[in-house]
Amino acid sequence: MNWEAVVQYFRQMQFFPEHISGWELLNSNLPLAVVGAIFTVVFKNDSDRRRETEAKKSITDEGTLDAEALEVGKEKRNFPDAARIIDDLKAKTEARIAKADGRYKRTYDKMTRYDYVALLDAMEQRGLDRKLGELAKEAFNLYRPFKNGRRDVPDDVLNGLREKRKQLDKLGF
Repeated sequence: MNWEAVVQYFRQMQFFPEHISGWELLNSNLPLAVVGAIFTVVFKNDSDRRRETEAKKSITDEGTLDAEALEVGKEKRNFPDAARIIDDLKAKTEARIAKADGRYKRTYDKMTRYDYVALLDAMEQRGLDRKLGELAKEAFNLYRPFKNGRRDVPDDVLNGLREKRKQLDKLGF
């Protein structure tokens, strides 16, 4: 099969005008557009799959890190209570993601779970009540310095986490 046969085929389909030669077809923007479309589809799907895989891995890694932190911090007085509050907030955040609209859910599924603050920012941009998002982000930020379990959570931080959870429960988070 040669170029003239390809051009003849497309001419028979009445896809191209009669006066276009194979050389004009080759020098037109059409081959570039076709190649660009193919690369876009291939690389976009590949990057989407890679992002989803990384997000799933981060959920698993985050669970492992949480378990290790609980093991390290179980001798600490306030750490287990603070960790339960944060785990409850994570579970509620994941429950909201599960109920999200399909187009948003796919976006959230691609995001890593190492930092729930970034996830909450994305949820706020897509309709999560700002007050809910701010309270949840404040709770995650309060807990951040203690999340590895090496330091005990001070009483004022634990009380702050309890207060944030109470406010979030009242608002229906």
